[in-house]
Amino acid sequence: MVIKRVGGEMLGKTSRKKPLDDKETWWWNDEVKDMVKAKREAKKIWEKYGQQEDKERYQRHKKQHQQRDSGVKTRAMEEGMRVMQMEVPGGRARGRPKRKGVDIVREDLRDKKLSEDDVLDRARWRKAVGNIDPT
Repeated sequence: MVIKRVGGEMLGKTSRKKPLDDKETWWWNDEVKDMVKAKREAKKIWEKYGQQEDKERYQRHKKQHQQRDSGVKTRAMEEGMRVMQMEVPGGRARGRPKRKGVDIVREDLRDKKLSEDDVLDRARWRKAVGNIDPT
């Protein structure tokens, strides 16, 4: 089904070596990952040595991380909305409205008898979508 394909394209796939623990990090790119790593290292140094300059360095990293995060997450969300509004390729009957990605997701939700609340509950969503036949 389209839900798994679009989700995989947008969010990427995990190695399934460890559970995600419901973390909201799907939108992280390499830039964000590098900033998180730098921020963690700065915090470790500050905790180890306790110097004022180490604290200031950590706070600078933290502030930069927060500022960049909001922009990266916003772009990822906008990209997701753009994908959901794309037209679905294929023919259609004369006079029929164009189908968009969001229409297909709604059909899939209806077929699997899922509600919008199920989409928001990550555990229920994974359980329901995990057994969808991609054909």
